[in-house]
Amino acid sequence: MSIHLSQKVMRRPEGPHHVYVGGDVPTLRGHLRRVFKRSLGKITGDKSASMYYARSTYFAHLYCRRHVQLKGWPSNVRFTGLDRLRKADLLLLHRRWRKGQMYFVVVDEDEVRANAHHPERVSPDICDAGPPSISRNDNKKSRFNKQTGLPVSNKRKLRTSGAKSCKTISSGL
Repeated sequence: MSIHLSQKVMRRPEGPHHVYVGGDVPTLRGHLRRVFKRSLGKITGDKSASMYYARSTYFAHLYCRRHVQLKGWPSNVRFTGLDRLRKADLLLLHRRWRKGQMYFVVVDEDEVRANAHHPERVSPDICDAGPPSISRNDNKKSRFNKQTGLPVSNKRKLRTSGAKSCKTISSGL
């Protein structure tokens, strides 16, 4: 049995660990987007209802305006746009949605009023993973022409050896 997604066909998970054999990340991402949108359309009665992945817009548009909350988002997956998640995270979200462990619920007016000034209480991500690690800006950049060995540009001063900065920047500075 296959799930038809626009022009592509996504197979059901094969193997004991429910891994998509030959699966494609954009197809899986698109499938999750359509499933979220369809579910929001059913629960709100408005087919134009959309999912928001930033904490502030999720709180303003889904929780406060539409009185809908997403339950069951994994705590080890950052609540961000699906295009920023890895394949393993997308597979986890898909598996949880398919098993009914992740779903939308309607929130009553009293609960919305009680949490009106506390978006962190209703945000799907329980533990914030913090900002992504910052890598240095000269990472994977060539400094010299491979054939001649001369600097690529004479307009600016280039270092002749070593990295300009640390590989990552710690937040404790």
